Amino acid sequence: MIPTSHYLQEAMLTMTHNSFNNSNPAASPRNDRKTPNISSIPTSASNKPCLKILSWNIHDNSDKCEGPKTNDEAVSKILQESSIFCLQETKQNITLPDYKCFNSLRTKSRSGGLCIGVHRTIASNTNHCKIIETNCKDIQAVSVTINPGDNEELITIVNVYDSPEHSSFKISLKKNTEPESELTTLERLMEFFATNDLGKTILTGDFNARTRNMNHSAVEHEFEEQGLTPRSEPPVSYRTSKDTVLNKRGKLFLDFLASTNITLLNGSTIGDIFGEFTSVNYNGKSVVDYMGVSPGLQDQIMSFKVGDLTPFSDHKPCITSLKLKHEQLTSSSEMLEALEDAPAKYKWDDDTDDFLNTQKD
Repeated sequence: MIPTSHYLQEAMLTMTHNSFNNSNPAASPRNDRKTPNISSIPTSASNKPCLKILSWNIHDNSDKCEGPKTNDEAVSKILQESSIFCLQETKQNITLPDYKCFNSLRTKSRSGGLCIGVHRTIASNTNHCKIIETNCKDIQAVSVTINPGDNEELITIVNVYDSPEHSSFKISLKKNTEPESELTTLERLMEFFATNDLGKTILTGDFNARTRNMNHSAVEHEFEEQGLTPRSEPPVSYRTSKDTVLNKRGKLFLDFLASTNITLLNGSTIGDIFGEFTSVNYNGKSVVDYMGVSPGLQDQIMSFKVGDLTPFSDHKPCITSLKLKHEQLTSSSEMLEALEDAPAKYKWDDDTDDFLNTQKD
């Protein structure tokens, strides 16, 4: 349980933050391109080193009037708050200075799209940052080695976008008679987890699944130790959530969490004790964007927060901080200084032949 002082502190910060936002004239419509309030995208509260991972459904990286959203200073600032960012519904390839970006786009469809961006000080060595094949354009996975050497940590980032059931993409899939199209995104995700040893895993994305206040508690012990039989239902824990709806996909998503031993951070972690909404649109508010972790990472979670709604998407960015020490250079000049000098080049001429012949003698 989180100490009571944390609840009081969080409540006071939330009330102060909301009162500031209500009186803040900068909350302007889309055509006023002032920098949105991103104060809830945190920097670490202490000087302890941490790894920040951000997840955000950016709702199409291309703006019809102003071009790629990632060219906007405000969007870049949000993404650069993290060492690793995971984007959903990008609809096109994304690039960002100082980040190595892995893109996954659907074929024959402009909908969907995923991107995982890893800061180049982490991804400088290709052996320390590898893409894992998922055989599904809506599921993306990257393995990252933090602090290569004696204290290295290998984690797997899994980024997912599962379109709504009523979307044109899902409807077209249902009309497709090919055998491989019969599997849903969640079933493909289950297959991916079952056929790969992912180790310490962070699962993130827009699942369009509403799970009310339900969660899965990681099970470390065997069934017999808990007095359970293989036919017993897995234990269910609860978290805080402002979304009171549990839909069909939400039930399936909870089954997936139980089978893979993933625990959701939304509404169960310091920084989001009220279970904030992650999506706000004309249909209402909901929690459909999640971040979850495997048992090996639970003790390393420092915080999880849902950011403010911005003019760039109807989804809010989410960010988690982990107690994983790593070195990250923050400016281009620092990155240049960290580079080694290129090997010296020599010009071959007639004198060189004479010199080499002399050495042979």
